[in-house]
Parts: sequence; structure tokens; C-alpha cells
Amino acid sequence: MIKPQFNDKEWVIGVDLHGTLLNREWQISPDLLPELISVLSLISEKSYLFVCSGNDLSFIEDVLPAEIRTLLHGYILENGCVFSNGFDEELLIPVDQIVMIRTLESELKELNLPDVLFFGRRLGTVSLFTKNRDYGISPHNLYLFLKEVLQSRACYNYIHITHSDVAVDIIPVGYSKYAGLAQVCPNNKIIAIADSCNDWEFLSRAELSFLPQNICSYLEEKFREQKINVVPLSAFNKTNVSNTVYISD
Repeated sequence: MIKPQFNDKEWVIGVDLHGTLLNREWQISPDLLPELISVLSLISEKSYLFVCSGNDLSFIEDVLPAEIRTLLHGYILENGCVFSNGFDEELLIPVDQIVMIRTLESELKELNLPDVLFFGRRLGTVSLFTKNRDYGISPHNLYLFLKEVLQSRACYNYIHITHSDVAVDIIPVGYSKYAGLAQVCPNNKIIAIADSCNDWEFLSRAELSFLPQNICSYLEEKFREQKINVVPLSAFNKTNVSNTVYISD
């Protein structure tokens, strides 16, 4: 698959799935769907629209209605390690990192890890889910456990461990939703819309960033630690956008 060129529009908008587009049942709320389709239809005429997610293409096809998918220009998947045009998946990471990640995943599957419900289908990362559509617990404790367990591994300096609100993600160092989107759309300004711990680089490096009201407390604290202003969405266009992110009510 050859990545298309995205040169006709100045901006590209990357939208997260879990906790942002999707509700706790892993779906777009039916009462919001018509308005969302209407808004995205208008936006897609002026900027490129991407879903940026830790998930894979099969998950996209499962949770996003066709009416939404037809409005999207592309997908940055597996936290920046995979690009998809909606039909095929293309790895953005080199072969040696793929081998390292696949080896690590095989080793982790042999361990009796706490809280893990299942491993997600992945090409270039590892995703250990602690929640499904119906039940589960926060992945934060598993995240802390894995950081401690993997510290003694030779691969530790070459991986980044993070988590969303449903899974722990293990990613090759240097990759993120921001890095993946910037690699595919190098000539565009980036707008990030996301909510979880694995979105920090995405949100902190984008030209404009917007947060849903349910943003995780870790992110909000980190923005404040980095002296980045977190202001109400109603203040957009009324404040200096430099060093500022906007949070919905």
C-alpha cells in the first residue's frame, strides 16, 4: 500500500476513539450520531479527518458506522505504528522493532498477568485489555505492574509503556499518535482531540488540542505541571492559543 498525499488542505484533525468518540459501551451514542455525521461532513470539506487510536482496523470496522467511515481520510492505528486507508494496514515501524515487539508479546502471553482479559490483535505493538464492552477494571495497576516486571528486560529501553482507559499499550520508543500522523501528513498542521494517558504526546505537540470533559486526571495534572493552560472550550478564539488546550463542558 502506498500512502496517499495529503497536500490539498492546511489542517488535519486526529480524533481518539475510547472515551472521545466512543462511550463506555464502545459505541457512538445513537442520539449523537446524526449531529456528528452533519458536523464531520462540514469539517471534512475544510480539513483532513483521521481517527487516531491504539486499536487496529478490525476494531474500527466493528465500532464505527459506515456513515462515519466514509467521511474519514485515513487512520493512524496502534498508537502511531500503523497507517490505514480504511482497507489495508501499513506498518510505520522498521522490521527490527516489529520482531522485538512480537517476541515480547509471546513472552507476556506465557505469564499469568493480573487483570488481563485478552490481548488485542496487533501488528506492531502489544495491547493488554483489562476491560471489554461489558465489564472490567482500570488498566492502571497492570500498567504499574508491567513497568516493574519489564525493567530488567533488555528491551526496556526500546519500548514505551502507557495505557488508555481500557488497555495497557506497549509501543516502540519514538512512536505515538502524533508521530504517526506527522509521518503520514508531514505538511499539515495537526489538531488533536483525545482524552487518555496514551494521548499525552499527541495532545501536547499538536498545534491545537481539544479535550472531552472526561479527560483522565493524569493528563490534566501533566498539562498544569508543564504550564500548559487548560481552559474551557467556550474560550476558544477568545484566548491566545499558544500553550493552551481546550476542555469541553
